[in-house]
Amino acid sequence: MFACLSRLRNAFHEINGVKYFEYVLGSEDFNARVAKSKFHSMPLFAKAGSGYIALQGDHGQVMFRNIKLLPIAAK
Repeated sequence: MFACLSRLRNAFHEINGVKYFEYVLGSEDFNARVAKSKFHSMPLFAKAGSGYIALQGDHGQVMFRNIKLLPIAAK
């Protein structure tokens, strides 16, 4: 199971109960990492406050099933 949770600017990614990384959108660390990544030439990368969810696979055919999007209650 893959989970990506984002509340305001704080986010983390978890797979099968193991947290792999967490970050704060727009922080100095986050911006430095984006600047070193393949997304450095995309000025609007990770800047939208709302939008679409995109699922992708980088290595051949990919299939998805049982995808569930659940709202998270505000604290």
